[in-house]
Amino acid sequence: MKPISSDAFRRLALRGNEILADVPLQDAWRVELPGGPDGLTMRQIDEVVFFGNAGSKDVGLLTRALFWLRGTLGKLFRWDTEYEAAPSSYLDRLTEADIARSETTPGMRRGIQRLLYTFENESLAEITNKTVQAFVLTALERTPAGYALSIGIFVRPTSWFTPVYMAMIGPFRHWIVYPAMGRSIQRAWERGPLARPRSRDAGSG
Repeated sequence: MKPISSDAFRRLALRGNEILADVPLQDAWRVELPGGPDGLTMRQIDEVVFFGNAGSKDVGLLTRALFWLRGTLGKLFRWDTEYEAAPSSYLDRLTEADIARSETTPGMRRGIQRLLYTFENESLAEITNKTVQAFVLTALERTPAGYALSIGIFVRPTSWFTPVYMAMIGPFRHWIVYPAMGRSIQRAWERGPLARPRSRDAGSG
């Protein structure tokens, strides 16, 4: 996993970059996924590296401890409860064409995330609580070595506390959580069925 510049991520021709044009891009990085047959979609790769797989669980003891601490503080200070001042979901920004194009039901829940859409080559998820309104925009690219995921984290303030919160967790995000998640995604990919390219002799007698 390697960080990429905000400008480089913003230049990607993604519907999500249009929808999030007014939202600051906080972090962006790229994860290489070697191997794999032609024609894989974002939904297929999502199911291997994110949905109930090691992409969200196999992140190491230190990162799990940080997630536990964040969850504990969230309960203590009620950061993750519903509240009247919650910003409107960006689900409302999807057009009829976006909804028709999505391979998943717009607005479906995936853990703490609301999945706004999944297109063939990109997906957009939203997380809203008392600390942030955050968006995870993931783009899929075919490369000579296999595939790559470019992942952007966009953040809108939900209160005066948002910049304070983001500054507090900044070192943990950059030096512990993101690298651990990148390694976890790569391991989940390598263990999954999609990383192995189809044999040229498959189906031959």
